[in-house]
Amino acid sequence: MRNMNEYITEIKTGKSFDDTVVSLLKSIDKNGWAIFQVIDLRDRLAAKDFSIRPLKIIEICKASHASKLLSQNSLIAACMPCRLAVFEDDEGVKIISMNPSAMSNLFDGIDNSLLKIIQSEMNEIMRAVR
Repeated sequence: MRNMNEYITEIKTGKSFDDTVVSLLKSIDKNGWAIFQVIDLRDRLAAKDFSIRPLKIIEICKASHASKLLSQNSLIAACMPCRLAVFEDDEGVKIISMNPSAMSNLFDGIDNSLLKIIQSEMNEIMRAVR
């Protein structure tokens, strides 16, 4: 796992694309997060005659975290729910996510310690996929 910059975390899985998605969905559930939806961008773009490599975006949320953040500043809703992207490139299958702790710079009144907890939990979800 590596932080590409202060905003993005990336992990190479060493698994096939489909196995990565299944493992990630299981890890999300095991860690007590809810899955809102899985968006298959490859299929959606193919319907418009565009071709890309496999790419799925998984929207997740943990109600207790969301409630606390929204009570601190409702504008943070623009960054919800959390997203994990699974994609394949020349190096293999990867999972990436935004670093929630980076949002503390965007919104007044947000508890940075809570954002660090959220980031830690998301990192644990991704690490379990390896």
